[in-house]
Amino acid sequence: MARATSPGAALQGARGFAVARCALMLAIAFALPARAETRTPRPLSEELQGPARAAFEQGRTLFEHGDHLTAHAKFREAFELSRDVRLVWNMAACSSKQRRYARAIAEAERYLAEGQGLLTGEQQERARAFVGEMRAFVAEASFVVTPAGASLTIDGEPVPEAQGRFTRLLEFGAHELAAELEEHEPHRERVTIEGPAAVSRTIALAPIAKLARLVVDAPEGARVLVDDRPASLGRFEGALPAGAHRVRVEAEGHEPYAVVFDLAPGTSKAVGVTLTPVARGPWWPWALGGAAIACGAALGGYLLLKPEPVQEPQLPGTLGTVYLR
Repeated sequence: MARATSPGAALQGARGFAVARCALMLAIAFALPARAETRTPRPLSEELQGPARAAFEQGRTLFEHGDHLTAHAKFREAFELSRDVRLVWNMAACSSKQRRYARAIAEAERYLAEGQGLLTGEQQERARAFVGEMRAFVAEASFVVTPAGASLTIDGEPVPEAQGRFTRLLEFGAHELAAELEEHEPHRERVTIEGPAAVSRTIALAPIAKLARLVVDAPEGARVLVDDRPASLGRFEGALPAGAHRVRVEAEGHEPYAVVFDLAPGTSKAVGVTLTPVARGPWWPWALGGAAIACGAALGGYLLLKPEPVQEPQLPGTLGTVYLR
């Protein structure tokens, strides 16, 4: 009975087959020269001289031992010293082994462009086939970066063409974007490529607020308000956006202190605050008034509590008043 194959396993199998096939084709470049119609170049091991040859030999050894990251660096070093375009093809081989498919495509396309007039038809066809196979594992990502002049890195690598709008191929998976510009807040973002569908991102860097420093030394326990918002008790020290700021200091039993400071960018302002107690009138009117009120209250209480005489009832038919005893 045939076993069903999941789509993910099929994709992984196809990817592994494609990478193995490309690696096999690319490995030929280490030993065979790129034949031109008019001249057959010597193998790289014979054509290169001095430091370029040493870097190439190191790269070939590293590639054969599976260190494709360092091998790529060595092939690139040899290319920069010799400008032999065959080394770019070897760089593409290293990139494909690292699953850096977007970079492998760029290097293979550079190999085709700079090898014009030097590559045979077979070599050109092989490179184009390689590009087509690698494109199955990348998506086209478009970016808009503002303001102009901002620098952008993708996965830690600078993007030289990041001026306004640009398009870049990215492999499936997560990628780290970082954009920076002087006097602007840096931007960090993770972008996940889930399939071949094109994606787009807009990155707008915000200007950094120009700051100034303010220090207010107030009495212990006094409330310090900055721009009508409670800031601290007693001493306040902090960074504020440049410009005008209202400062108010309050404490119970004291006159409030209020002032407006105009802070210039990059400057520091310090101020000491002494609060004045609330003023009171002479003591004697309050004292006499209080005594009068107290006396009045006592007299009123006495009158209210003093007993009235009891009048005996008058008996009818008598000449006078007879009190019962």
